Amino acid sequence: MSASDQPPPLPSPFPWLAVGLALLVGAAGWEVACRLSGQREAWDAPAYWRLAYPAFAVAALALAYAWPRSAWFTWAALAVGQALAMFAKNPGGNLLPLGVIVMLVLSAPLLIAGRFGARLRAGRRRP
Repeated sequence: MSASDQPPPLPSPFPWLAVGLALLVGAAGWEVACRLSGQREAWDAPAYWRLAYPAFAVAALALAYAWPRSAWFTWAALAVGQALAMFAKNPGGNLLPLGVIVMLVLSAPLLIAGRFGARLRAGRRRP
């Protein structure tokens, strides 16, 4: 069988591991910032902006580097992980839908970090 007779490679499966890790990092970062500051919502705490948010950017970059096609999914999963942790702390919040929208907007720079990680990976594959 020659190389031209071989079937094309199957598309890679959905990066469930990348999404799962991003959900975990998002929820853990939210919880750690809350515990360090004693705040009910992490984004009210300096620890969120000084520790958790930079960790989210590093995670987005690293996950997109490992799974280059997952930059979009990992960005959203980081935001959803934070939203799940926020909801777990305050399940009866009447502003929860607005909080999720704000979380997605605040997490938009993480998409840029993820795209950068994917481009770094693509640049390494070139001869």
